Amino acid sequence: MDFDTLAKIKDQADEESILRRIGSIFPGASADEVLFRYYLSRAIYFKEYSLPTLPASAHRILALSHNINSSLVDYLEVIEVDPGLAKAVFRLANSPAYAAASECTTLAQAVAHIGLQEVERISMSQAMGNRVFHIRHYESLVKSLTKHLIAAAVGSQEIASHQNGPASEAFLAGLFHDTGKLVILNLIADVQRKRKHAVPAGLIESAFDAFHVAVGENACRTWGLPDNLIAAVSQHHVFPIPDDPLTRSVVLGNRIAHLIESEKPSPEPEKDDPFQALLNFGPEEVARLVSKTKGILEEFSTAVS
Repeated sequence: MDFDTLAKIKDQADEESILRRIGSIFPGASADEVLFRYYLSRAIYFKEYSLPTLPASAHRILALSHNINSSLVDYLEVIEVDPGLAKAVFRLANSPAYAAASECTTLAQAVAHIGLQEVERISMSQAMGNRVFHIRHYESLVKSLTKHLIAAAVGSQEIASHQNGPASEAFLAGLFHDTGKLVILNLIADVQRKRKHAVPAGLIESAFDAFHVAVGENACRTWGLPDNLIAAVSQHHVFPIPDDPLTRSVVLGNRIAHLIESEKPSPEPEKDDPFQALLNFGPEEVARLVSKTKGILEEFSTAVS
């Protein structure tokens, strides 16, 4: 259902009129399915939905990360009033990955040990992982989607590091690249609740395919992410892949996440394989990259969970 079709019937007063106008677009679909798709498409096209807010600590740290005058003290003030974030910072600082000479016992020691960029990554990963989206009846899908976001974030970071690119920005762009799917799922649950009908089979995936990039871009813009991250989110399915280091990192980071999830060490040979085209990587090199990313992801996920 396209924008022009929706615009013509947007002000229809009753559902019978809506069904008459658009029923033929979905031959064989029930009236409930047609109306479900109508209300979902309308909400997305005309932005008739509200976005969840980022936690105050994540919003503040995002602002600090783009302020060249931010100091360690500024970050500590935010972390100190967020017990969950403080716990994650301590857990990562004292993890084998950072191997401190002695245990970090104060927050200042922990932050100094892991660095401010790592604090930013932890804060935003926690926000997307377990603090922003709580969608009844879709808990397992939310968990799967957020797990993928964090895997793509770590993969994007590793790709950027390999290319001497912006690793911290790549992490955030990878983390937000599929945020639109979570927003759409939240909206689907809302439409389902209002209509008192179960979601039609296949609608979730088709809605993801049709809308998640545009919805994710809108969410990132609303949350105040910088323009270069928003561009990477909006272009991560563009082909040919844009000649931009950040977008390339997200495209490949997303691919790494899918390989980890499928438990395949390297992608199946295919035409225009992005690893081959962008990195000149063969299967063995991809397998090593996936293995390294998986190890980093396991350590990081333990800290932020």
